[in-house]
Amino acid sequence: MKRFCFSLERVRRLRAFRVRELEVELSKVLAEYGSIDTQIRSIAGEYRARMQDVAPKRGAVFSAASVSAVQDQIDVLQLRREQLLHKQAHLSFTLEQLRERYAHARRAHEALLMLEEKEKTRWREQRLRAEDRACDDLVSARVPGAPSKH
Repeated sequence: MKRFCFSLERVRRLRAFRVRELEVELSKVLAEYGSIDTQIRSIAGEYRARMQDVAPKRGAVFSAASVSAVQDQIDVLQLRREQLLHKQAHLSFTLEQLRERYAHARRAHEALLMLEEKEKTRWREQRLRAEDRACDDLVSARVPGAPSKH
């Protein structure tokens, strides 16, 4: 039967992988959010242009068909804008959740790194104490009649 072995390094690698995975997911959502924002701005510009098409101008004569066509275009733009705003609101909510998950994963990873550093420091101190004892033993073994520190 194989004995259970706890590997701090393996857990650290898994947590680091999770942090990187969340960073990638977060960047994808941010890119999509920016893309939607750009589309909304584009629609706003097109909306202003269509509104200027039907704005009263000196000496301009508009037919009912042209006004109706422009109004249909404006309605489509408004509908598309509403759809994009809804999608952007959903992405905003998703973004907040991802940021929270990322912050939690990052804290867990940093806590593990601090624990690992503590373990390394403790191991170094133990190793130095063992080397000091070994050196003291060597010195006391070479000097006849020297008192032992034990």
